[in-house]
Amino acid sequence: MRFPNSRDLNEEQEDIYLYAPHDGRMLVTGPPGTGKTVLAVLRALEVAKSQKTPVVAMFNRVLESYTSSRIPESARKHWENIRFTTVHRLFAQIWNGLAVPPSLGDDWIYLATSYAEKDDAKSCGAVWDPESWYPGRRKKGCWKVESARFFSVPELFNRWNPRAQMPISEGQAPDIDWHCYAKALFAHAQNLSWASLDFDILIIDEAQDFPPEFFDLIYVISLGVLGNVRKPSLMILADENQRITERNSTIEEIRAKLHISDDRHYRLTNNFRNTLQIAQVARHFYAGMATGIPALPERTGILPELRRCPDIASASGRILRYAENNPLHEIGVICLGRDANRASYFRELSRTAPTSLPVQTYSSVEAGHRTAKELSFDTPGISIFNSSSCKGLEFDAVFIVGLQEETARDEMRDFLRMKLYVMTSRGRDCLFLVWIGCKGDRSAVLDLMPQTPLVRIYE
Repeated sequence: MRFPNSRDLNEEQEDIYLYAPHDGRMLVTGPPGTGKTVLAVLRALEVAKSQKTPVVAMFNRVLESYTSSRIPESARKHWENIRFTTVHRLFAQIWNGLAVPPSLGDDWIYLATSYAEKDDAKSCGAVWDPESWYPGRRKKGCWKVESARFFSVPELFNRWNPRAQMPISEGQAPDIDWHCYAKALFAHAQNLSWASLDFDILIIDEAQDFPPEFFDLIYVISLGVLGNVRKPSLMILADENQRITERNSTIEEIRAKLHISDDRHYRLTNNFRNTLQIAQVARHFYAGMATGIPALPERTGILPELRRCPDIASASGRILRYAENNPLHEIGVICLGRDANRASYFRELSRTAPTSLPVQTYSSVEAGHRTAKELSFDTPGISIFNSSSCKGLEFDAVFIVGLQEETARDEMRDFLRMKLYVMTSRGRDCLFLVWIGCKGDRSAVLDLMPQTPLVRIYE
């Protein structure tokens, strides 16, 4: 699918593209398919054409790869001047570039010790850790010293450029501890290498998936109060109905943290991605958050399906038959449940697909697959992802598989609806909802599914 250019924009998109301010902070909200990412890229291109440096930061690696690979023909000259990255990678690079020194609250202090100096480091109380990185280095393994020992005699270690590791939060899904990150920058502001902050605008896509503390940090960076000479403007794109993490922010929280006035909050409402039939199914899962749902599109297509299959082999067979009948289509298989479910579909489809049909997958937790950068988009074939990797993507046809893997407990019902809202809105033309079970089985999650006449049901 060709990436839109500025001539393809509708009136509400054009209003943002032509008239939204280039300084300070602005917020663009809108449901799936309304063109938020398109506007992010077009704004980045305009900045790049003016010889300034834009950064487009995504929530995950797959979306970064998907967006950065869709080069508009008219923009090849300036595309290389846009820095596409993930938020986590960007702020790790910022941390390393600033050369943040140790703080009293750090557990360990990391040392840039050469092999020839290892005995000296050891005699001073440092230990070798083969699993740690010195901040900014790509090779694993470095010397480190306990914080108490370091601060008792810092002069012993200063020759090895002591550094603090970027703070990471604890929990089932570790992430940057944004509060501690900002605290360290404030504590050492006068001693940081601010020249390494080398971009003029920071564009954050899927911003709802970051916690409020993240917006505290980028707000003070945009003001320059930490001592940074460059004060990057901020373009934030968000839809709180598409939240997929538990550490997230509402639109009102984002506006409050970034002090965004109503005249700098732009709202998109028109759905350019889905058919009317797919949009109606996605609307069924709307969880009622403030961003709202898009206006129903006029383009029509075939009715989505809700189908039971006896096993993964049978479900994979249906996917392959669709691919055979639609050889020019890009097919997305989005897997609910554990990552093992994604792996099972990848094995089965790879084993049974003809050699002429590309089958690819990506997992952030399982080694041996393609990296996100190696994924190929906008070409015929089958792409298999778990639910957390499908944000921002779109395909000609989408198969959502593994419905039976989910539970519909009351406390998780809204979160599950948001996941299904995200996944169903990935399809441009065709949508299939698939669950595995024996005839007569009834999974509780099916009570959340749309019924006739929104879908054609096969049990």
